[in-house]
Amino acid sequence: MKLYDSGSHLTKNDFKKIERELDLSLPSDYKEFMLEVNGGTPEEDLIFRFTDVVTKKVNSSDLRELFVFYFDSEKSENSFDDIIRIYNSMVAEKLIPPFFLPIGDDSGGNPICINLSNDDYGAILFCDHELENTDTGFLVASRIANNFTEFSKGLYPISLED
Repeated sequence: MKLYDSGSHLTKNDFKKIERELDLSLPSDYKEFMLEVNGGTPEEDLIFRFTDVVTKKVNSSDLRELFVFYFDSEKSENSFDDIIRIYNSMVAEKLIPPFFLPIGDDSGGNPICINLSNDDYGAILFCDHELENTDTGFLVASRIANNFTEFSKGLYPISLED
């Protein structure tokens, strides 16, 4: 996947700081990807499929952007694609549990998250911003993939959409 508007190059030490700040441990496949590109916007329109937990039907959406880790506080505060800013905001608004990390979104503004809980560690989830779980109040989340590698390999160009 080719991306543009990526963030500054990250190091392994940067990830130590990120994980300390978030108090979360990130999956190695996601860290390896971010070490290469640090988020960005896909050069071509990409689609992914998932089974909607509400309708139990296969659905699809697009990947608008993968969020970026910033270390320049001024850039971070003014950026709509800063992972840490988005995470803190979504957790404070009780849209996601604190063990979900928003890593991107679709063109409708639905977050794509990594589950960092022990139960489903590394799973990639589509969070529907129009539906909330009546038990928790969090956005309804449907599994896209078991891990980031599976997610990235499952992306395909919109031109192949049937």
